[in-house]
Amino acid sequence: MTALGQPFNWHLDIFWTLAIPALVVAYIWATREEDCRPTRRQRRCFTLGVVALLVAFMWPLGDLAAHWSLLALVLQRLLLTLAIPPLLVTGTPRPIIVRLTRPAAVDAVLRLVVKPVPAVCIVTVVAVGTLTTGPVSLAADSDVARVVIQIVVLLSGFVLWAPVLTELPGTQP
Repeated sequence: MTALGQPFNWHLDIFWTLAIPALVVAYIWATREEDCRPTRRQRRCFTLGVVALLVAFMWPLGDLAAHWSLLALVLQRLLLTLAIPPLLVTGTPRPIIVRLTRPAAVDAVLRLVVKPVPAVCIVTVVAVGTLTTGPVSLAADSDVARVVIQIVVLLSGFVLWAPVLTELPGTQP
């Protein structure tokens, strides 16, 4: 959706309005088995991660970041990189993480990015690359480009935290 009118006008972001509840439903569905039940701390962390997702993508921060304010965009990127990934990972029971990372391609990528140097390099390239003029203008003009860039930044946050989150397979407790 393009922003028309004033900066604080409310706009519905269809993708995240559907994706965030889908994430919550998937979490509830995945944690229904006895061996995958989350602890109270895990539920709290996951809930905080979902709240941070809502803050990052919904009105007013999401709208300001999309069309009006570079400061809001940077704040959104900080949430996507520094807050949301560790909350979602620490909020997910280990058996579910093991299932999600079981495919050979995912394991190969994890073995590479759990090392600090590749992780920092990847995150730096994504952070700098997505805050340059071209990608910022593209994201302001195109909903699809904005969502793709947001997902890439979120994934880079998971990469950043991979070396220190012991919940991920391949890391040392």
